[in-house]
Amino acid sequence: MVCFWVCRGQERLQGLDAVHKLKQQFRFEEAREVLVVSLAGDPLNEVLLSELADCCFLQGDNTEAKRYYEILSQMRPENKAYTFRSMVLSFKLQDYPECVSLGSEALVRDTIPALSVLVGDAWQKLERSDSAAAWYARVLEKYPRNRTALMKYAAILIGRQDYDTAARRVRSYLADYPRDVQMNAIGAKISFLKGEHLRSRDEFLFLRDSLCDNSYHTHLYLGLSYVELGSHKRAEAPLLAAWQIDSSDVNLALAIAGVMANEYKDPEPARRWFSKAESMLEPDRQMLYKIYKNEGHMFYARNMWKMGADYLIKAYELNPKDVSAAGLAAYCLQLAGDLKQAGKWYETVLDRCDREAPDYIFAKKRLTEIQAELFMMSQ
Repeated sequence: MVCFWVCRGQERLQGLDAVHKLKQQFRFEEAREVLVVSLAGDPLNEVLLSELADCCFLQGDNTEAKRYYEILSQMRPENKAYTFRSMVLSFKLQDYPECVSLGSEALVRDTIPALSVLVGDAWQKLERSDSAAAWYARVLEKYPRNRTALMKYAAILIGRQDYDTAARRVRSYLADYPRDVQMNAIGAKISFLKGEHLRSRDEFLFLRDSLCDNSYHTHLYLGLSYVELGSHKRAEAPLLAAWQIDSSDVNLALAIAGVMANEYKDPEPARRWFSKAESMLEPDRQMLYKIYKNEGHMFYARNMWKMGADYLIKAYELNPKDVSAAGLAAYCLQLAGDLKQAGKWYETVLDRCDREAPDYIFAKKRLTEIQAELFMMSQ
């Protein structure tokens, strides 16, 4: 009997040696075959089951790996490593409720950063951002410089528009790691969203010039920071640099058109960008309305009254709630000398506005002027 168990033990050791060699050669399927044969005579052997689970995991057979780790967790509930592997596999298999359940139970006393973040990620997949934030915050309470947890927590705070808390957390981290490119980018964007455009300009300049970050995000928000500060000439270069990286964003095309409209007396450069933005759109009434209104304002600012009126009328037709577009179109027509058409559009404004509204008062005054002028012309 003793000889039998010694022989079985030697066979198992030899089998494990063969498994380890096969794993080193990435021959996971063959290693699994050896382990299955070994387990036939000893189906609850923890070492063999653990090796088999690991082979399945390394081979990418997540379903089988999870099954074996669940067996191991039941056999050895005190061994948290098996539970943690089950958590990871549940996430990979998109069984997010199971991942949360396993994590909530296993991490009652422990705050293992990577696994706590994984539970937060599972909550995010379930569209429960409040629960996800609680898990990320839990990590940060014990490990305030955990970069992964901070980035994900900051993203949730930004989504909630809790910019002050996000800024405080990120800036605290940057005090220790001032050259972290990704975290600097997050901090700079928070400054922009907070309306701190001088600060965001300086932070994006630091990213570009000191940290050599020439990403789309940095060029875009540097340009937009200049726009918000009224520095349209300085905004042009970074916005065009962003366009060179990604020319798929119609809002960027509109931003460049706006910069051109403010920077150049000649309307043609801006008009080319407005046309580019228009050509990028699928039928989208709201976006086309914005394009036409911006073009109308551009031509109005350059005393090109007839063209301004044409685009403002197009804008109004796409968004009849914007009575101010109709009013400015009427004023452009009046300045262009087309008094009858101007009068019709002023009447449109009067029909759509309350008597106390500024647009009504403006239109009423201008219509009276036109009627008097037309009367004089008829005499």
